Amino acid sequence: MKKILLGLLIVCIPFLCSSQTEFVLLGGTQVDLQNAINNLNNSNNGFGTITIKGNILIQQNTNIPPGITLNFYTGNKLIVSNGVSLDIKGSIKALLTQIIETNELNHKIKIFNQVVYPEWFGECSYQNSLGNNQQDNIPIQKAFNSLIGGGEIIFNGNEYLINTEINIDTPSIKIKGKGTYSAGNVIANDLVVIDDNISSVFNITTYGIVFSDLNFTKKNKTVKGINATGKALNFIRSNNTKDIDASVTNCRFTHFKYCIYGEGANLKITDSFFGASYIGIYIKEAQFDHNDHKPQTRGHIIDRNRFHSMGSESNDSSLIGSTCIKIRPKGYAFQTSYTPESYTVIGYYNHITNNYVDDCKTFFEGSIDRTKIEGNSILKSTDTAIKAFGGLFGAINDNLIDGAFTWNPNKLYPSKASDSTGQVAFPSGHGIHISYAHFATINNNQIMNKRYHGIFVERSKNSSIQSNTIMNFNRHRFIKRSGENPEINDDRNYCGIYIAKVQDDNPLTNDKYNIQNVISNNTISITHNKVEGNYGIYVGDGDDWNFVKNNFIVSTRLIQSIKIE
Repeated sequence: MKKILLGLLIVCIPFLCSSQTEFVLLGGTQVDLQNAINNLNNSNNGFGTITIKGNILIQQNTNIPPGITLNFYTGNKLIVSNGVSLDIKGSIKALLTQIIETNELNHKIKIFNQVVYPEWFGECSYQNSLGNNQQDNIPIQKAFNSLIGGGEIIFNGNEYLINTEINIDTPSIKIKGKGTYSAGNVIANDLVVIDDNISSVFNITTYGIVFSDLNFTKKNKTVKGINATGKALNFIRSNNTKDIDASVTNCRFTHFKYCIYGEGANLKITDSFFGASYIGIYIKEAQFDHNDHKPQTRGHIIDRNRFHSMGSESNDSSLIGSTCIKIRPKGYAFQTSYTPESYTVIGYYNHITNNYVDDCKTFFEGSIDRTKIEGNSILKSTDTAIKAFGGLFGAINDNLIDGAFTWNPNKLYPSKASDSTGQVAFPSGHGIHISYAHFATINNNQIMNKRYHGIFVERSKNSSIQSNTIMNFNRHRFIKRSGENPEINDDRNYCGIYIAKVQDDNPLTNDKYNIQNVISNNTISITHNKVEGNYGIYVGDGDDWNFVKNNFIVSTRLIQSIKIE
């Protein structure tokens, strides 16, 4: 029996050893590649490695099945002819060097089930020792065109130079950097626009795109304000589709006209930095007729971001209108003749929370229809901090708004005292301004050092304005310079809370508009002994329901604590 078993073992050994798991190709065509695949199918059930040690010319449609690993030696690649399809469903082992060559931008190469790198489709500028390659958008676009739905692309280099817009039309893909923070002149994982004429870095026309850990900036950093150009991310769905369903996390944006621009619904933007740009996030409705009353700017979550130097304190006319976040319908300007009913359902259920803002003109401008603006720290706000128009049931709560940004109590801004050019003239603005926004909740905000009203309400009714702390409104810029007398104060025109007097167009009826606003439990004072104001609370359309009550107002340096007309 032992002799029989030993004989069987000896007979089986050659068959066990004949299974081959790797084939090496020193060059050739798709025929040689297909032969290697066939051999692995026959010898190892379709599993194994094909090592590429020479260029392989792909002139016919080719499929690399699952189970096959393509192992590329540096400098060797697949050269794909025009019009030929190549599906890689197996695995790729390669360094960040070119492994696929094609002359077509819109090629027929698809890579399944794994991460893709732009460097696989061509050398990028940071890899070029001569520094003369400024066409990084070409390998990047080719890499994007190789993705399938659910795919992922990673930018692992220090710098990519962009001179043509890159289109993304494959849904549900991830675009990631290596998470290196870029600041000042330090280059670290940056996508750098080198042509100011391009519309955007990424033009996204599909849904479900996820961006994370990337830095976007421009080579030209001298043009700011409304004269700046381009967008970093441009989300516009085609075919009358409104859902963007995308997210942006832990990214950095500087020196764009619009850092993120979108037309549609459902953007999630978190933990990112926006700086030295005209508008940080600008969202409009999808490409519908804006009178069709569809909720086209809904479902946006903007949370835990930092905004810096979006307009700053400069009085330069190009910075007028600079805003951190703007959500509004097309063609609608703040304080227009449109009736509020036309805009009550344009956008709702947006959450704008827990953001940190400094050295910016306006933090938010747009519709607050069922929108929550809460928990934001808005420091050195040099225009109206929150401009809210249109909508029902908006909530503006628990925000810190401070017009000052200096340790010196006698000076509102740390800029030079001399202002002969007018370029750093003292900015204007209210703390919160709502217009055509009914049933709003404005509670528990701290508003300090604003030049105009702390809270300004016009053409809005049935709102709750409670438990706010408003200090040092009607604030002018320099209180006292060293060795000089104080500057002349602004006229005493502004109030802690100002409910505008609005009459209808019929002088016979004299209907009141700004009515039934509950104003209670607010603390209002001017603590600075060089600042004077008008009224603590002014109610222009009367208080027939006795809703103005239980407010704590320090009347010192005020003409009157409460004025009701």
